Formats: sequence, structure tokens, C-alpha cells
Amino acid sequence: MNEKILGKIKTQSKLKGVLKYSSYSVGDDYNILKNKPQIEGVELKDNKTFEELGLLEVSNTELKEMFDKIFN
Repeated sequence: MNEKILGKIKTQSKLKGVLKYSSYSVGDDYNILKNKPQIEGVELKDNKTFEELGLLEVSNTELKEMFDKIFN
């Protein structure tokens, strides 16, 4: 989203000025956004599971074992 902030700020001891901004807004409906972020090529919309995102769930024990193999 490219929004432009327009306005003038005058240099004084106190900061004063008027900022004008574009009125473009997508509101609160995430689903109408273009170019939604992705994980492993899967668009992040709705409620995706790890499996749907192409990710594997790893327990703390499994994670510790992996790090131990790498650093020991």
C-alpha cells in the first residue's frame, strides 16, 4: 500500500503543522487485500494449519536433539 502524507511543518520551538493524508483505506477486510503474504507459496488467508503451510511441527525435545547434534 502506497500512501502519501502531504503537508508543511514549520520549524519553531514547538512543532506545529498540518498533515494531510490520502483517504485510501482497505478497512478491516483482510480478504480483499492484494498480494497477501505467503509461506512456502501458500497465501496467508483463513486459518491455515502447519501442514497446509508445508511446515512440520517439532517438539521442544526434538528441537533440542537437533541442536545438540549440530553443536556437540
